[in-house]
Amino acid sequence: MKHAVSILALTTILGLPALVLAHGDVEPKHGGVVAIVKDIDYELVAKPDTVTIYVEDHGKAVDTKSATAKVTMLTGSNKTEANLAPAGENKLEAKGKFDAKDGTKVIAIVTFAGKPASTVRFEIKPEAHEQHSHADKEQTAYGMAGDPAKVTRTINLSMTDNMRFTPDNLTIKQGETVKFIIINQGKILHEMVIGTLKDLQEHAEMMRKMPDMQHDDPNMVRIKPSSTGEILWTFNKSGHFDFACLQPGHSEAGMIGKLNVVSSGS
Repeated sequence: MKHAVSILALTTILGLPALVLAHGDVEPKHGGVVAIVKDIDYELVAKPDTVTIYVEDHGKAVDTKSATAKVTMLTGSNKTEANLAPAGENKLEAKGKFDAKDGTKVIAIVTFAGKPASTVRFEIKPEAHEQHSHADKEQTAYGMAGDPAKVTRTINLSMTDNMRFTPDNLTIKQGETVKFIIINQGKILHEMVIGTLKDLQEHAEMMRKMPDMQHDDPNMVRIKPSSTGEILWTFNKSGHFDFACLQPGHSEAGMIGKLNVVSSGS
């Protein structure tokens, strides 16, 4: 039985809904599900004996002869890895035995010669052919990536090796587009990830299993020591949300914060 797989960018990998693609809905051509990262279309098809990724750019096949991919599949506590090689035209493929089931989370690191690697996240769904997502402009339960031209507020935060954010309790008005400027004042790597508590807990568990996992989602930033990073986020949903450093052990040590988004009528 063929399993179709749908991408979860930080956000979709944590069970969030997928909405409109940046350049229109892209229908799967091979029984999988299309995932778009930085305007490149990835379709991942997982079968018990084969994992295949097809790559397109706005509907046109991308030659994958100079590309490679590493796929990590998480089914419960079971972890399976595979290295995908060029398989003609726009395909990358690996043969083997794969435990692909509904709920399996998949991360693909796709690299083209001379270009930075792209991280593509998937989750196997029962009706994945109906699922789509876009890593840059996806509506989530706690908002969506912001437009730089529409910033209404700037918030400065610091992170330290004492495993604390300062400030760690923020009140934001619904509808605000916030530019977070975050400085890592410590001597080790830290990150800031925005989400619901449930989302952050699930992502932290994945980070424990794959500490070298790369991020390119708009609701998070990873910052080297003595460096600064930014998150641009539109809070179009009211409610109580969270942010945390999900480097292994950091949130457990108290590196978390609260986001209170109040409705405009409050």
